[in-house]
Amino acid sequence: MPTNWNSQIQFLSGRFLNNIHDAVAGGSAASGTGAAQILGQLGQKLELGEDDANKMSDPAIGTLHAGEYQYVQTGVVTQVPARGLIAYWLSESAYTVTPDKAGGGCVAGLYLTAQADSEFHFIQRAGVGSIKFKAAVTKATPASCDLIIGVSESSVGVGDVLADATALTSVEVRAVIGTAIEAPVGGQIKTVAMWERFRNT
Repeated sequence: MPTNWNSQIQFLSGRFLNNIHDAVAGGSAASGTGAAQILGQLGQKLELGEDDANKMSDPAIGTLHAGEYQYVQTGVVTQVPARGLIAYWLSESAYTVTPDKAGGGCVAGLYLTAQADSEFHFIQRAGVGSIKFKAAVTKATPASCDLIIGVSESSVGVGDVLADATALTSVEVRAVIGTAIEAPVGGQIKTVAMWERFRNT
């Protein structure tokens, strides 16, 4: 398991971090075997500043911002991963994730784009991320700096903002994503300042 914060990414199969769809770890297979040729890439993290994140963004998908990204694998899942959905750990030790809140464990980060079953790709774990909000945000007038928590809608993890007077439960606290940068809008993808707890592993 990687234990430092320096990038150990050896190979990117594409120019854009939010458009990686690797069939094997690292996107390169040994001749005739199908085995990953780039050993040790799975689970590695990549720190990007704002300029580099922008340059590594596919504009047809969305803009990435400064933060920490991690190379993971989406498991064989029922729900379809998409940009802005929350990624939950299926297995933190194996670096597999799912968008299914009910089927996953703790929050791993945010999906950067749509992914197919078993694909290797990047998620964002810290920094300025992009999260999709539930169709109707709970707070009547959500605003920047509001606390964003992960909830389930149509079986996938999305963001929500509770009413200011709502007392948080332990279940809600462990689903905290961060605070809103842009005012949350129901059904839309907006930026969030992800909490530093995403750096624990």
